[in-house]
Amino acid sequence: PPRSTLFPYTTLFRSKNKVRELNQFGFNKLDSFYIIKIYPYILDLSTEKIKNKFGVFTSLGFLKKEAQSILASNPILFSIDNSTIQKRIKYFEDFGYSINDISCCSSLFYQSK
Repeated sequence: PPRSTLFPYTTLFRSKNKVRELNQFGFNKLDSFYIIKIYPYILDLSTEKIKNKFGVFTSLGFLKKEAQSILASNPILFSIDNSTIQKRIKYFEDFGYSINDISCCSSLFYQSK
């Protein structure tokens, strides 16, 4: 077949593999497909980078389930470097937000100082 017709199949194959990979981190299939749809660049992220993103949230006191919720509702966070996430969380904690507030209102990551 022509090369142009292979692209959708290659992407579909990569998507299925990434869904399986995200499922290992506790995301359900619906969340996994949503993450891929909203942030297709996740297909290029290694398992190690995804694991590191979870590590940032859990090291700051978030439960794994809270980290899943934040990352599933804001897949763009996969592209933000870990130090920026840590600074944002620190910034909001300094203003009296609790970890529960931050996990419930993950749009706080997009607010600027």
